[in-house]
Amino acid sequence: MEFIGNSITCGYGIMARSKFMNFSNSTENHYYTYAGIAARRLNAESMVVARSGIGAYRNYNGPRESDKDIMMV
Repeated sequence: MEFIGNSITCGYGIMARSKFMNFSNSTENHYYTYAGIAARRLNAESMVVARSGIGAYRNYNGPRESDKDIMMV
């Protein structure tokens, strides 16, 4: 299975103890994301292309018209 995504697919903040905790590498964990769980439940290999803070059509807090640094697939 292939997953292309952003912060949700990366598991942004999933390991944080509270919503007020700042992001760090230790608070991100793909293993517990929908993609990781789905692949394990289906006994499938997964390929993940994901990055926190970058969007498929718009970046976080980016302009709505167009973003030059969006995820290009």
